[in-house]
Amino acid sequence: MRLLRLIKYFTSNRLTRRVIESVAIGILAGCLAALFFYCLKAADTFVIYLVGGTLSPSPLGEPPLFNVISKPQSLWLKILLPAFGGLASGFLVYLFAPEAEGHGTDAMIKAFHQEDGNIRSRVPIIKGLATIFILATGGSAGREGPIIQMGAGVGSLIARILRLSVRIKRQLLLAGAAAGIGAIFKAPLGGAITAIEIIYKEDFEAEALIPSVISSVSSYAVFSAFFGHATIFGLPITPSFYDLREFAFYLLLSIASALAGILFIRVFKRTRRIFHQLPIYPPLKPALGGLLVGLLGIFVPQILGTGWGEIQIALMGKYGALLLVTIALAKILATSFTVGSGGSGGIFGPSLFIGGMLGGGIGLFGHHYFPAIVQQPEAYILVGMASFFAGIANAPIGALVMVMEMTGAYGLVAPFMLVSIFAILFTQKWSIYDSQLRSRFDSPSHREDLVRDILSEITTAQLWNELQVAPEPIPASTLIKDIPTAFRKSTVPYLLVKKSSDIDGIIESDDYVGVAGIEETNVILATDVASPIPQVKQSDSLRSVLRAMMIRGVNHALVISSAEEKPRIITSEQIESAAERHR
Repeated sequence: MRLLRLIKYFTSNRLTRRVIESVAIGILAGCLAALFFYCLKAADTFVIYLVGGTLSPSPLGEPPLFNVISKPQSLWLKILLPAFGGLASGFLVYLFAPEAEGHGTDAMIKAFHQEDGNIRSRVPIIKGLATIFILATGGSAGREGPIIQMGAGVGSLIARILRLSVRIKRQLLLAGAAAGIGAIFKAPLGGAITAIEIIYKEDFEAEALIPSVISSVSSYAVFSAFFGHATIFGLPITPSFYDLREFAFYLLLSIASALAGILFIRVFKRTRRIFHQLPIYPPLKPALGGLLVGLLGIFVPQILGTGWGEIQIALMGKYGALLLVTIALAKILATSFTVGSGGSGGIFGPSLFIGGMLGGGIGLFGHHYFPAIVQQPEAYILVGMASFFAGIANAPIGALVMVMEMTGAYGLVAPFMLVSIFAILFTQKWSIYDSQLRSRFDSPSHREDLVRDILSEITTAQLWNELQVAPEPIPASTLIKDIPTAFRKSTVPYLLVKKSSDIDGIIESDDYVGVAGIEETNVILATDVASPIPQVKQSDSLRSVLRAMMIRGVNHALVISSAEEKPRIITSEQIESAAERHR
């Protein structure tokens, strides 16, 4: 019973609740990521063992979960298998969750900006199943699309169950997305940064950083408990940067990544537009895209599936420069056919593949003609992975951190930063994500930021007659068990707490959930759970008042009169309303 009281006490604190919510999201998202990964591996095995096919290579950090013997596969089966996967994915998405079509990251970004952080509960499930059909049969896509929607869906669902505000719901949506990325790629820090970075072209969602880090670390811990803590890719050497002359080749790589990124974006969006306009039954479109992938895979089999095992082979130096560039270009087509046709899957995985193969080609070229300068061509594969995704997604920091965590290549920090920044400079007008906005000021989720200049010109004195006289406060020594009764008697959704002769705290209705169940104890007092209430003057601007509220995490402030009048209460809603009137 004492443990229960202690838990209830801690959950009465707003920041503590965010931490608990983030951990819960991370644990659930980590379990979903583990289940999705296991089902994907099982589906691969099913296709290989029962249908017949070639065992796809795996990166060193992700060995096969099942021991199977490859069987000979007919030419026709190689061509038709991706089409079967596209057909199954198409029907599943079309019948149950049309918004699960394509790559899930863009859907998450749209939910953040335009849909108040809401994701239908069925979407992550349908997205996961549809992506398994695509990847297990050889479709060219990534596994991050469904896991981002799964994690974001968990965050959105928890926020709805707890009836949290739209602002908090958006933060938990990103925390869920971070949890999904951090788990499936074993990159907890990179997952958190990518989640808050990817929704803007030139900005971060800084408010969601702490929940995203907590949830990402939690999900990574859960996922690694099932599949180990080893980095996904094993490196034959310890990559390092020690020759300044190599900057010339890395600059060449950034230019190549930018050009290839623009090509990828244009081909992908043109392909998607063509498939969208095709006058055929919608579920048949991913099947047609899969058929094209199967035909392409006859000539370049390395582009089938996620292709991460092929990245490992390239890191071991098994491919030549020309073949690597050819594979990169073919992967652009294959991914456009798969995801652009409406097939379910992610873009991040193929982006790492394309950038890695392109970087490997440039690294081998430099090593062949300038061996004294380019001594580690494998390093260019890793740098290319980060730079390509940074360019097409406008996410330089998250991309380079993720690649370092996935490979352990921390000695390449300088090339990572240089190439990623240059790549994004060359491609800043482009983005693979349609729902990505330029900055917070362009997002409906931050409308209050648009009115800050207006708020600087308005004082609380101008709203004095609209403000409610502060109600009588309750004593700071009021027991927790009496607070629910005080709320029932109150005509406003908050309680003021008085200590000595001054009002020093407030308990808002949002905090009522945390204190309502604590009725047995005679130790915890109202002052223990109250948040400090800002006390402002009539001469203060509404901007400074709003800032004081945000710092303390409350929606009310106490306005002290310069005369002998009683203080009044101003709310964040009144401030927003005043800004709208003065626009």
